[in-house]
Amino acid sequence: MILNPRITGGGSNITATDLAAADLTELNNISLTIAVPAITPTQSFVYARIGLKIAGLEDMIFSPLQKVTF
Repeated sequence: MILNPRITGGGSNITATDLAAADLTELNNISLTIAVPAITPTQSFVYARIGLKIAGLEDMIFSPLQKVTF
């Protein structure tokens, strides 16, 4: 199982990262930092979602999109 946070926009990801299940110590409190590249036009928010990848399956299960302001 891999958590795959994705920052999405315009039908594609502008960045993504993976977090292995072995690295999760507290399932009720997961913290992750991801670098957001420069966005044109400049904006102070992105929409992000979390994808759950299960070993042996090709598809992922995604959370609803969340607006993240920075």
